[in-house]
Amino acid sequence: MIRVITISGLLFLACISLLEAQTGYPNWFFGKKAGLFFQGNSTLALVSGQLNTTEGCASISDSSGHLLFYTNGIDIWNKNHAPMLNGSGLYGDVSATQSAAIIPHPAFPHLFYVVTTGEWSQNVGLRYSVVDMNQANGLGSTIGPKNVSLASNISERMAVIAHANKKDYWLLAHRQNTNEFLAFLIDAGGIQGMPVSSMVGSPDSSAVGYLKASLDGKKLAMAFRNQHFYEIYDFNPATGTVSNAINLPAIFYQSYGCEFSPNGSKLYIHSSRIEQNAQPSQLFQLDLTGNSAWDIVSSVTLIGNINVQHPGAMQLGPDGRIYLARHNAFYLGVIQNPNAPGSACNFTDEGFYLGGKKSQFGLPNLIQSKILPAPQILADQFCSSDSTFFLAENLFAVDSVIWDFGDPTSGQNVAKELRAFHTYTQPGTYQARMIFYRGRHADTLYQQIDILPQPFVDLGKDTSICPREVLELDATHASTSILQTHFLWQDNSQNRVHIADQEGWFWVEASNICGTYRDSIHFAYRKLPQVDLGKDQLLCEGENLFLEITTENPSLYLWDNGQNSSWRNIDQSGTYWVYVQDACGSDKDTIEVVFEQKPIFDLGKDTLICEGESFKLDARPLQNIAYNYLWNDGETSAIRHINQTGTYKVMVSSQACSAEDSMSLHVRNLPFVELGKDTIICASQPLMLHASGEASTYIWQNGARSASIYAKNTGIYWVRASNSCGTVYDEVKIEVHRQPRLDLGKDTLICIHYPLTLDVSSSAGDVSYLWENGSTFPYHKISQSGFYSVSLSNRCGVVTDTIEVKASLEACDCKLFIPNVITPNDDGVNDRFVIHYPCEFKYFQLNIFDRWGKHIFHTENPEHFWDGSSKKLYCPNGTYFYVISYQGKDSFLRQDERRLNTLKGAITLLR
Repeated sequence: MIRVITISGLLFLACISLLEAQTGYPNWFFGKKAGLFFQGNSTLALVSGQLNTTEGCASISDSSGHLLFYTNGIDIWNKNHAPMLNGSGLYGDVSATQSAAIIPHPAFPHLFYVVTTGEWSQNVGLRYSVVDMNQANGLGSTIGPKNVSLASNISERMAVIAHANKKDYWLLAHRQNTNEFLAFLIDAGGIQGMPVSSMVGSPDSSAVGYLKASLDGKKLAMAFRNQHFYEIYDFNPATGTVSNAINLPAIFYQSYGCEFSPNGSKLYIHSSRIEQNAQPSQLFQLDLTGNSAWDIVSSVTLIGNINVQHPGAMQLGPDGRIYLARHNAFYLGVIQNPNAPGSACNFTDEGFYLGGKKSQFGLPNLIQSKILPAPQILADQFCSSDSTFFLAENLFAVDSVIWDFGDPTSGQNVAKELRAFHTYTQPGTYQARMIFYRGRHADTLYQQIDILPQPFVDLGKDTSICPREVLELDATHASTSILQTHFLWQDNSQNRVHIADQEGWFWVEASNICGTYRDSIHFAYRKLPQVDLGKDQLLCEGENLFLEITTENPSLYLWDNGQNSSWRNIDQSGTYWVYVQDACGSDKDTIEVVFEQKPIFDLGKDTLICEGESFKLDARPLQNIAYNYLWNDGETSAIRHINQTGTYKVMVSSQACSAEDSMSLHVRNLPFVELGKDTIICASQPLMLHASGEASTYIWQNGARSASIYAKNTGIYWVRASNSCGTVYDEVKIEVHRQPRLDLGKDTLICIHYPLTLDVSSSAGDVSYLWENGSTFPYHKISQSGFYSVSLSNRCGVVTDTIEVKASLEACDCKLFIPNVITPNDDGVNDRFVIHYPCEFKYFQLNIFDRWGKHIFHTENPEHFWDGSSKKLYCPNGTYFYVISYQGKDSFLRQDERRLNTLKGAITLLR
């Protein structure tokens, strides 16, 4: 059977949204007959508008983007730019900031409220009129009373905000000279007369400047033009309350326009030119994502200069850009990327040319939530086990999306990409949804997905029937029977049932919108039953003979023992038969089975013999019949005599049976011990002596019984090794040498007259000596200053040492010879007190005192002598005392290293 699936190339697209598919504001009219038309990401200048206003204006289009009408708060023009029937005389004013707003009726799509405010000093208040687009052949007309009053003492500003229920609206206004906001609910019953009042923020003494809401309706911003500042508020779209005012304390001269970025994270405000200090008009950005009012206030960032004295309104467009009115100018300013921080928002002062028309202060007053086209879901491919494609469109200012495919059991029910794929494994209806985020605001779109089953055919397994029968093939399957399925057989017939009356392949294709499925079946005629149990069998005792009948679709099996299965196990000698019958016929067969006894023999246990002995292996079975023998080394005899270590395995076989046995023989040699030749080792590297060979016991000269010991000392080492086959002996002489030791001592100072002998003779054996001058003696005689080094080496290592020797006279300490007796009797012997010295002096002084301490002689010349007199008078016999101070002269030493020596002693004077 072969099955083939082909997926259809049909393409299905679905787009369902609970929000409006189109924006209501592709057409803007403002200023001096200026206008804009938004189409996708393109913006065109409109030059056919008739509206002329200094400030406030409003316009509205249908869901397809076609203009309906526009107004300056005083007059209304229809889509043909002609005055609307009964559309003049409204109480707005061309010099009111937000003089007009257009609000669709929540219950009647053809009705619109036109709400107006007047110039503040006129105090005409907040009023509304109703336009019916079913009037005047679709060109519209006001109906009922016009200029119906809602509230008095109202400033020039108002905003329209979508209710949290996404059906109704709030009309928000602000009273003059107070801090009161009024929120009028507009629902299916129309404009409700009792507004929600909120007293919040600063009192409004100027009444001029824009009031704007964020796209999600949860934030407000208001300009206080003559008070030169802005305020930010929270708004509750469910209750209509205003709260949490944040005042921007910086001075923004003649504050007027303000606008939120699409995702609500940024607020844009401006300051007009101050002529007296040459301050230009400037555009600023605030980051509203801070955690505190201080964070928001301190985030004010200068974006750029505006090259007009009076910048006007700022309004978010359907293309996601913010447009800035520039008073009496041919260009609008444009903020290209208003969600981006700082200069990345890409502000262009002269950003859009108005085709020769001029901008004034105002731009159309719009319902923020209806500005951007609503996101949409596109879906493609709706067949089970196929990948359904989802695409999010119209994602202006949407930061991210999350898909929920409505298929939680799939294990992969969520995705975050704008282009997503999901495989529905089961047919059925699923509710998919897309959650999209603009800043901190989330919204949801829903999409119903109908997943259809793939066509399926199952003709069954390949089959066979008895000769002369026919086979009916049915292509209907439970999964496709309810669909409009087309069938096509191999012979081009299109019936769901096909009659097969000859052998061969038959196939059918089932097709629907999800593709094509093919299945095939092979049909053959069954042969009459034939049973073959095979040849008679000679088997070995303990074996089984498994007999199985392979006849197709038999209806009866009958064995000689009455068994009715298709198989049988035979384990005894005998004659066996089976009878088989099926729908097409019957057959019978017989087999003879004989079981033979296995050979019984035993090679014995594993054995150990000594070198020179042999062992007998006898593989003859107890049964007295002919057997064949095959050993693992190729021998074929029944009896063997072996004398080599190894495992001996034999197979003994008869005609039907065989048996195996094995035994291991180990031939043990006499122990073999060889400790090696006599040797010399180093004390730092003990030598391991190992008694190799097969031995069960070891005895060393020190009583150790291990196979190995370490030789660490000089001596004779011997070992006796024994096993069951005998004992052997070996010995070795070890001489231990050590690494030479060497210490020349610290650097030293010697007398130049007394050489220093360095003796490094070592007790370590076989030592070689090498001095820095090439001498190889163990000693070195030194009489001069210098560095002296020597290396001692033997087989155990090399050591080297160096000493610095300084030779000087000072080191000799001059070892003065001083007499202790003088006899000044002119006999030529000891007549004078003379100092004998071997060195030169840098300093010398000799003083002699009598026993009472009287100074009697002084000299600084070491060659002068005392003759036993003082002041040319003979001194009496007795004991005298001398003090000698001296310092040797030696250029080798620094001045601070030369020593001053002092010698004291007594001398006897005898005449």
